Amino acid sequence: MVKYARDLEDILTRRYPKLLKKAVKDIDARDISTIRKLIIEELGRNCSTMKMFQMVKALFSGLHDEGYIDMNPATGLKDHVNRKEQTKRVNRQKLGLL
Repeated sequence: MVKYARDLEDILTRRYPKLLKKAVKDIDARDISTIRKLIIEELGRNCSTMKMFQMVKALFSGLHDEGYIDMNPATGLKDHVNRKEQTKRVNRQKLGLL
């Protein structure tokens, strides 16, 4: 779990630093979706990607359960990557865009 947290922090520091400056209560579903996309772009579609995103969802679920946030922005987001997203990534790699 610690490894995933460090890897996520590294991804967010490099790719989405403004999120790290937001208050937790100000993070919305769009931010969580962006986190998911960044994880996929960095790690591809694999078990680590799914586990890292499950950790993000669990974090926000816990914050909601404990009353730190009124609404869980990660509710309803899938843990896995669908084929369409995987195909987009592969096509970008072929074109040299990643």
